[in-house]
Amino acid sequence: MGVATIKNLSSDLLKITDSYANEIRDKVESIAIDKSKDFVKELKRTSPEGKRGDYKKSWRYRKTAGSESLQTFEYTIYSEKPDYRLTHLLENGHACRNGGRAAQHIHIYPANNKIKAEYIDEVQKMIKKGI
Repeated sequence: MGVATIKNLSSDLLKITDSYANEIRDKVESIAIDKSKDFVKELKRTSPEGKRGDYKKSWRYRKTAGSESLQTFEYTIYSEKPDYRLTHLLENGHACRNGGRAAQHIHIYPANNKIKAEYIDEVQKMIKKGI
């Protein structure tokens, strides 16, 4: 085998592995988008309604700014204005104006744990299946 042939083989192998890595990344990102949508649906289903009923409807997801590199991507699940201020208070409880404490309405952590487990399962299945 000549030197030129080895260089060509090396170049061809790099192209194949890059293509495979990009395919895996695209499939994992697709799973992440699907699970982000599921997370939002779960939060809309399990969140307390509140006086206006808007808190339950305020959940969204978006691609996290700065996560555009080839190796990473992130999605943020969030509550829109003005209801984003309620997430911590509802999840953890809070002191009331007239004394005492408001009860916790734990809804974010259970949804997070459920969706996280589903995401891991789907990625593992995809890897085992071989894309």
